[in-house]
Amino acid sequence: MKSKNLILYFVPFIVSGIILYLSLNEDLWLSFWRFLNIPAQLPPFSDLESISRALNGKIDGFNPYYENPYDLKQKPYSYTSIWLTLFDVFKLDNIFNFRIFNFIIIYFYVFIFLKLIYQFNNRYFTTVVFICFFSTSSFLVLERLNIELIIFILIYFISITQVNLIRIPVFLLAIILKLYPIFSVFIFLRNKRLFITMVISSLLVLFFLKDQIYLIMQNSIEYALIFVH
Repeated sequence: MKSKNLILYFVPFIVSGIILYLSLNEDLWLSFWRFLNIPAQLPPFSDLESISRALNGKIDGFNPYYENPYDLKQKPYSYTSIWLTLFDVFKLDNIFNFRIFNFIIIYFYVFIFLKLIYQFNNRYFTTVVFICFFSTSSFLVLERLNIELIIFILIYFISITQVNLIRIPVFLLAIILKLYPIFSVFIFLRNKRLFITMVISSLLVLFFLKDQIYLIMQNSIEYALIFVH
């Protein structure tokens, strides 16, 4: 039991530390991901870092949905606006805070995979989990630190929590952050009244975000719309 707990909590710490260390050196970063056959981008964790650039534009008076001058590709902002608020409130445009946030995300991502292995304790399930974690898709979202990792963590947290006072706000937050977690509403299906309430609440959230959704659809790359939204 002690050895399992050591692995469960220590391995994610090591993996997070290594990836964060590699991100401090651009040459090491590119070489590492090239070795894994992953098309690395600079700066490291480019997807998440792009929110900081959009925030800088917003602070300077631009609407990043239309003008995003600090983005490296001059690409219009394509996430919900709550990300800008979160980056502003928690000062994630500060490089030190940003790196701590990176570490935490990667830690929990790795932790969840290990937790699933121990929880189910099944050889075939363990094989599937390993394949998923070491897949190209998994490595790619780690390299970019795509916000899907955060959504994955939130949805896992909802699935293991039985306290509705926690599940409900986290579920709604996940929708506001990325829209498509609305499909996880079925976790409330055991309680039909709550399920109907959450379906209605989810639709109301989408209604209030309709303007942002339109802009996101306009600004997103076409293949991303197909596979994500």
